[in-house]
Amino acid sequence: GGAAVRRGGAVMRPTPIPPHLRKGVACSILLAFVMACNHFNRDAPGVIEEQLRLDPKLDVTPERYSTMTALYFLPSSVVPLLLGLLSAVPESQGGVPSVVVFVGVCVTSGLGNFVAAIGAERASFPTLLAGRGIAGAVYEAVDMTPLGFIPQLLPGRWGTVSGFINGALRLGSVAAFGLLPFAYVGLGGDGGDGARAVFWTCALVGGCMVPAAAMVNRIATGRANALLGLPTAASGTEGEPTRGDPGAIFAADGAMTTAASATPPPDGLSAAGAALHALHSVPSKFWVYAGGSACMYGAVVPFWLYGAGFLQRAHGYSIDRAGTLMLFPELALCALSVPIGVAVDRFHLTFARCQRWYACGAFTIAASHLGLGLGGDPRFFVLSLGTAYACCNQLTWASFPGVCPKDLMSLGGGVVACCINLACAIVPACIGAIRSGSGDGEELGMFILLCSCGLAAAGVGAALSAGMFDEDEFKYVDMREEEEETRGVRSEWEEA
Repeated sequence: GGAAVRRGGAVMRPTPIPPHLRKGVACSILLAFVMACNHFNRDAPGVIEEQLRLDPKLDVTPERYSTMTALYFLPSSVVPLLLGLLSAVPESQGGVPSVVVFVGVCVTSGLGNFVAAIGAERASFPTLLAGRGIAGAVYEAVDMTPLGFIPQLLPGRWGTVSGFINGALRLGSVAAFGLLPFAYVGLGGDGGDGARAVFWTCALVGGCMVPAAAMVNRIATGRANALLGLPTAASGTEGEPTRGDPGAIFAADGAMTTAASATPPPDGLSAAGAALHALHSVPSKFWVYAGGSACMYGAVVPFWLYGAGFLQRAHGYSIDRAGTLMLFPELALCALSVPIGVAVDRFHLTFARCQRWYACGAFTIAASHLGLGLGGDPRFFVLSLGTAYACCNQLTWASFPGVCPKDLMSLGGGVVACCINLACAIVPACIGAIRSGSGDGEELGMFILLCSCGLAAAGVGAALSAGMFDEDEFKYVDMREEEEETRGVRSEWEEA
């Protein structure tokens, strides 16, 4: 143990992490690092959008930039769903464990960023486009695939755990907006060298994801038990928690009810048949929830890619000043995700209540875009946009177990990812068409589109909170039924 601490005359010793939580704690820290790298690489082109347009070698026109942005998100409107189906199918019927899929998508992401760096080095826009497309194909899968195994490794406090991961991964975006302008200027500047430095930095960051993902695999599958001080013989297999095992609990301390389990696929089905059975098991209410999430992300994520350029064009900001202002929304995500997740657990917020607050945040997103489009103070509206997005983002994932069947979480994550990235591909393509038709100086059309997405998300949240899509045949299991058998587990968690 560590050094003793004396408090009020009593000797206090640091409480070790309970054994049943050690895998989850170690994996969540590594996942936060991997996802931070993933988001760093996602946002990198947005930091130098204006500089890419002025680069005579790459010649990234507004239309080309919109194409590159859309291609980055478009594959993720299909790939996470396919990978979610692959993970949802039992291994005996051809499925692959989600933790193995996670390693594969991290390797693919690293490869894509390396190809993009080669394209920037050779001043080849097609190669750059191909690299961004490869990395973008698995960008959302890197974030979503862990939903298939991480809730099982950290029983209870799902709101808190998701808040920690959400807050930590945003540090990648903070690092992109905070550090890449200096990398651009200090390692080459205008003329092509600066752009090459940025994309090679992304390649290095992408390479760091691979060993971290491999370590997550080792820990989650029990091959690193000795390192964590755990018995080397695994007590259960990944993805198959046993009754009474705290790993089988997905909800947080009774605060969030979880969706009832889906009916398991009949024996003898082919892999395709089992995948279709899993897909049909997803309730219609979940599809509505996924559509609202897509509208919310479609209202915000494209602004991360266009915001720095907008601030430079419309308000005369330098690249450094624009990057600094764009840090504030990401800092809001880092600062607010954990408190919001803790509040969901602490105050036992139901799915409906989460959606009510989500609708308020989405309406604020829409109002912020309208303010920016009408020429309002960018400092105020960028900050309000980031704060509202932090609330909506965390409420989306904190309420996820309340609408998705617990044995289809990997598939559910894939469904949400596909909807989100379809919106994040369509909206930038529409923005490119708007800017191409109205000129770079006219930004109002872009903000009207983003405002409309925010209002749509607010409407969906309000409808879900009012119970408009509740179904009699889709029951919810109140996790309080399991409180007695897990009281000891929760006591250990509180002590830790």
